[in-house]
Formats: sequence, structure tokens, C-alpha cells
Amino acid sequence: MFEKLEAVQVNTFDVKSQLPRLVYERAMQAAAAGDLARTAISSPEQLKQRQQQIRLGIERCLGGLPRGHSPLNPTITGTVMGGNYRIEKVIFESRPSVYVTGNLYVPDGISQPRGAVLFLCGHREQAKHCDEYQTVCQYLVQAGLIVLAIDPVGQGERFGYYDPIAKEAAVTSVLEHERVGRQCLPVGDSLARYMLHDAMRAIDYLCSRPEVDQSRIGVTGHSGGGTQTALVMMYDTRIAAAAPGGFIMNRPHFLLTGKTQDAEQKWPGFSALGFDHEDIILAMAPRPVLILATQYDSVPIEGTRQNVEVNSRFWEMCGCLDKLELFVDEDVHRFTIPLALAAAGFFSQHLLGQRVLPTGDQIQLHAAQQLWCTKSGQLIGEMEQAKNVHQENVERLTQFESARQSIGDVERKRLAIEWLRGKVTGSRHPYALNPRHYSSGEFEGLRVTRSIWWSQRGLLNMALQFSDARLADRKLPVSIGIWEGGLHSLQAHAKWIQETCASGRLALVESDRSWTALAASELSPRQSIQAIRGAGQTHG
Repeated sequence: MFEKLEAVQVNTFDVKSQLPRLVYERAMQAAAAGDLARTAISSPEQLKQRQQQIRLGIERCLGGLPRGHSPLNPTITGTVMGGNYRIEKVIFESRPSVYVTGNLYVPDGISQPRGAVLFLCGHREQAKHCDEYQTVCQYLVQAGLIVLAIDPVGQGERFGYYDPIAKEAAVTSVLEHERVGRQCLPVGDSLARYMLHDAMRAIDYLCSRPEVDQSRIGVTGHSGGGTQTALVMMYDTRIAAAAPGGFIMNRPHFLLTGKTQDAEQKWPGFSALGFDHEDIILAMAPRPVLILATQYDSVPIEGTRQNVEVNSRFWEMCGCLDKLELFVDEDVHRFTIPLALAAAGFFSQHLLGQRVLPTGDQIQLHAAQQLWCTKSGQLIGEMEQAKNVHQENVERLTQFESARQSIGDVERKRLAIEWLRGKVTGSRHPYALNPRHYSSGEFEGLRVTRSIWWSQRGLLNMALQFSDARLADRKLPVSIGIWEGGLHSLQAHAKWIQETCASGRLALVESDRSWTALAASELSPRQSIQAIRGAGQTHG
């Protein structure tokens, strides 16, 4: 009986599109508020005020940054010689017992401090020592720039779930980001807080090097590295020039793709504050910015172009329109050679005072093991007491638990209800339920009723009511069943439903919006045309 009821549907309204539409409408409202705020900027002073709001806003959305300014304790574990540069293998402590591995590319013949670029890696598992990113770093160093490429959390030599005995990791890269990113959310954090802090400490390290001019430090990265670059652009005012790649767009265009983003790309509350990708770029004005993009990217180029159009007036307002640039390559989502050349020319011009375009003749890729900063290729198991983000989350939770225990039970309950009410109903407006109850008959002594109602404007909800058929005309106390799968998992909870009804109560089982009747339609196909055609095809 219960298995048949698991397939129950809502026929009165198109419920499949409701949640995506509601999210999109709210996002558009937030975007409109942001557009109005940016349009109202009419002077450099107001521009600076907006930049300060962005800086405070992103810090709030990430859950704040780790406190303190602990010693970096940098060590150089080896050096690799290139044609006209050297690569130093560096390890520093971003936070106590949190180690960051990096490769520092230093051109030969440096006689005085010069410009440097922090290179932030995207979601390549090998990170700083993968061929794609090695190539970009070498183009930059061939242009005369000092380059520091660091491994992000979960990549390169920083696998957080690495087992040194088995010599393997349960999850890495995006999967590790998702695992620890979800752990961050219940304590009010985003994984991005740790990635931003690592990048800022990497800038601290660059500032400690005698070869580096502290006033001429740039940042670049693509995809996930573009995300980290965006965070640094908004928050760290030491950056003299930036070239974010494969990330800059805006939220309204991205929502049309139906895609999701990775854990560190989620900054809870950012859109609600009226901020969008236009503010990432605005935060740098009037410092030089080169936006790197590809025409056939999963990041919609329409949003990228619109972003530049919106922001150009701020650079023009400051008398330096030529310092905001967009370079688009006819390719897919990757840090291509043309993008690398554009970045090399951009940074050499603005950080060295002379535009240099390397030919690529001296590019020499190194085996991954040559660039390892550790002996084993992983920090876990080699560096004493090396922490991963999971351990940092545990420490954060312990701090919050300690603070919570210092509050009396009554006050703690009051604060909890106040917080929950604000989260659940804070943005909702009063809206009539307009309930509808449809009798589904009697099954095995139980009366079943399908009910639908409006939980808020534009969002319908559904439940099945079960009661002892002999008590059908009575008003009964209610027990509400909420579990993963909702109505799709009735058979698994049949015993609870039957026992609840036998006790004289009405069992109301609410639908889980991620399953069956109320589940949103999938907007983006799982298999791309490129995957169907094969790796040899890049785009149509």
C-alpha cells in the first residue's frame, strides 16, 4: 500500500519549476538592489565607500577570517633550476600547524626588488605542479615577474584526508572541498574563509622576500583559482593589479545555466546584501584589472561582458579607463596559452613598467615530484601535527559550544528560537495557505488524505495524512513525520505510520522537496556534448 502512495503527484500546479523560479526571482531582486546602489555612485569618494562595504560584507559572509597573525615559519626544502630562473620549494604556516606548500619562481639577475604575482590554482588535483599551471607560471617568470604558486586545500600536497600508511586519500580536490565545505556551514562559515586567509598569508610571505617590491604585488588564477583571486581582490588592499580568469560573470546570468558552484564559491548572504560579481571588479577600482575569459566557457560570457560594461565608468570616473581590460580566447574552460600571454603582458606592464610578451621558447615542464615541497608528496603524515580543514572546523565548533554553555538554558532556548525564526521566516511575507484536501480512500484500515497548501508566496507544499479509518470523523492530535525522501520513503517508515495511527493520532508525512512530486526539474544535462563527442572535440 505504501509503495503505491510513494508515487503521488500534485496535478493542480506546476510544482517542478516553483523552487528554481523562486530562487531566481529573489536573486533578481537582490541584483536589482545592487544595480541601484552601483548606479548611485557618482564620485570617487562614494566609490571608496562601496569598496569598504564590499570588504566588510564578504568578511561577514565568510564567517570572518581566522584571528591572529601567527609566524609564517617559512622553510625552503629545495631548489629546481630552470633556463633563466629558479624554483624554490617553500612551506609556510598559514595558521598554527596549517601548512601551505608553494613553488616560488625567481628570475635570474635580480638586482633590486621587483613586481611579483601570486598564482592561485583552480581545481586541478595536482595544483601547482600540473602542466597547465606550470606553463602559466613559466610564462609569467619569463616576462620577468617573481611568481608564487600555492596549493589550495585538498589539492597538490595538501590532501586533507590523506592516509600516509595506505598512501591514498579518500577524497581530494572538489570532493574534499564539498565535504569540509558542508562542515563549515553549520558554524556559519564558508570554506572560502580558509582559502582567502591562505592567499593573504602567501602575500605576507612575498612581502618578506627581499626580491619583492611590496607595493607591486599582483594576483591571478583561473576557475577555482579565479574564485580565490576574486576573494583577494575584494579583501586585500595590498594587491596592485589582478587578473581573474574563468570566474567573473554575474549571478542572474549564471542562474540561467542551472549549474551549481563549488563549496568555496558559496558566500552565504552575499547576494542578499546586494553584491554580485560586478562588485568583485569594482572593489579594485581604479587599480589595473584584466578579466580573462573564454568564449565557450561554462561561465556565461554574457555576464562577463556585462560586468565590464557596468564597471568601465568607475575607471573612467577615476581617469584611467585603460586600466580595466577584458581578454577573451576562443576556447573552453581552461587557462589557455593566449590567456597566459595576456596575463604576462598585463602584469609586466603594470608591475614592472614594461610590457613583455614571452615567446614560450623556454617553457620547460618539470615532473611533479621535482616540484614537491615534501619528500612524500603530502603534508599529512610528514609535517608534525599538520591540520586539515576538518580539524579547524572541530576547533571552531568547540569554541562555539563553549560559548553556548556559558548561557543559561532559558536564554539559550530564547536565542535559538529567535535565530531559527529569523532564518526560516525572516524574508517571508504573509500569504494565505489556501489548503486543499483530497481524499485518497481507505487502505488496510487507514484513511489517507492528500493535502496541499502554500507555504509561502509561489511555493506549494504537500503532505499525506494517515489516520485510523474508525476515527475518520474526529479531530485528532497530530504527529508530523519529516525524513529524508519524504513521501518517497513511506514504505521504509510504514511501522511508524501504523503505530502512530493505532495510538489514536493522525500521522502527517510531509513531502521532501528534493524528492518525487515537489522535486525541481533538472535544468542542466549531466552529460555534455563535448563528453559525447570525445576529448578530441573542444567546441562546436
